[in-house]
Amino acid sequence: MSRSRTRLVSLIRNASIVSAMIFLSRLTGLAREMLLASFLGAGSAADAFRIGFLAPNMLRRIFAEGAFAQAFVPVLSSQQSELEARRLIADVSGVLIVAVLAVSVAGVFGAGSIAFALAPAFGDVPGKLELTASLVQFMFPYLALISLVSLMCAVLNSSGRYIVASSVPILLNASMIAAVLSAGVVSIAPAWWMAISVISGGALQLAIALAAVARVGWLIWPRWNPRGAGVLEVGRLMSPSLMSAAAAHFSLILNTRIAAQMGDGAVSWLNYADRLMEFPVAMLGVALATAIAPVLARKALVQDVEEYTLALQCGLRIALFLSVPASMFMIVAAYPLLCTLLTRGAFGVADAAESAKALSAYGAGLIALVVLKILAPACLAKRKARLPMIAALTSIIFVQLANLLLVPLMGHAGLALSIGFGAWVNVAVLTIGLARADALRPRLSDLVFLSRICVGAFAVYWLVKFMVAEMGDAWLFDGWRRWAALFGLIGASGLTYLATVGIVGLRSSHMRAAEIA
Repeated sequence: MSRSRTRLVSLIRNASIVSAMIFLSRLTGLAREMLLASFLGAGSAADAFRIGFLAPNMLRRIFAEGAFAQAFVPVLSSQQSELEARRLIADVSGVLIVAVLAVSVAGVFGAGSIAFALAPAFGDVPGKLELTASLVQFMFPYLALISLVSLMCAVLNSSGRYIVASSVPILLNASMIAAVLSAGVVSIAPAWWMAISVISGGALQLAIALAAVARVGWLIWPRWNPRGAGVLEVGRLMSPSLMSAAAAHFSLILNTRIAAQMGDGAVSWLNYADRLMEFPVAMLGVALATAIAPVLARKALVQDVEEYTLALQCGLRIALFLSVPASMFMIVAAYPLLCTLLTRGAFGVADAAESAKALSAYGAGLIALVVLKILAPACLAKRKARLPMIAALTSIIFVQLANLLLVPLMGHAGLALSIGFGAWVNVAVLTIGLARADALRPRLSDLVFLSRICVGAFAVYWLVKFMVAEMGDAWLFDGWRRWAALFGLIGASGLTYLATVGIVGLRSSHMRAAEIA
């Protein structure tokens, strides 16, 4: 078997394992959102809970699962011996515990200021800002729990144990689903009952992650050594990544503030759309990034430039092959998706229509969001941690400039479209930077590959557009009929895409960057 084929098979196998677990995680997450929509709807209490959970969850994305995970994995993968790896884990875990506890305490005491910073317009509705601040205060310790979970999952991923690490998020979803299903037997306000389930889910995640790491022999007692060589290296890589991740989420904060000024429901409409958009991003981008990050780190460590470049391009081709048709489908099928998945109980057809506007706008940036998941670890593997920071800061400027134009024209959907626009700017900066560093080598065959999948994606677009128009209000039927209509739409789209790319000459071997017909 050739090296390029071995590389492809290994990458696809690892990505498939992660993707399967992420699929289960996102499937339970989808069930969670369906139940939450029915339980909370899109009113004041729902908005308060969304903002209350946004604060610790956003810091989780920035720090625990963003900058920290991206910096820690390549450093751990580059350790020369098991003893060095164990010392690194002990030193990093000691510093991490102190850091996240300090941030959590600060968040608990500063909950009022955090709530006002995220949604000052909530103060115009009596009691809404106060409820939001109380929920922020209660749920902020989730950050400490999930940060330690992220450390354990990074250790598991680096040692090739992808299944447990990728399935841990299911536990939070399960906790929240159980809370909704048991709400009838408790006399606690819905928003507070959901907040309790968040903390319970975080504790359960940490318990399972610790048990998994202990089972493989990597549960190591933390050590306070902030000046250890490994800690300093992780910190050096993490600092620019932390700034870039924070910069990217700064746009989310600004957009949330703008949405909060649009009245009841706008924050929830955007949030429901964002949750559905995260499904393909996680299934495609996160799965590939989890599988490819250790590979890129090892190739960069031994300075195997050719293998590093081919592995990166292989990952990008797989990402594009899957994300381009998914983007087209999301743009044109947003309303059927929202109606089928969420329209029930407190979440009505009008809410689905408004949320669908945002989901369709998010679809325009789906490809970029998936590709970013591949390019970010590629930069860190090459120790180019400043490049993602420059890209993120640049994207912030373009997002806010886009808001000035799009929000007056499109309302809350303009906020979603500006995020996608910023993601494309981010991709452009990273691509140029990696190409200049000779870490990414675009070639004519890449353009041929992209043109073929675009033909298939446009076929999906027109097919779905036709079917949605012909099926009318099938998405509003009760029971199994709406699900049958949606699955029929998805199945027809997938078959059309595969048939079309096959007709224009795309073959599975073309996923390898070294081959194209």
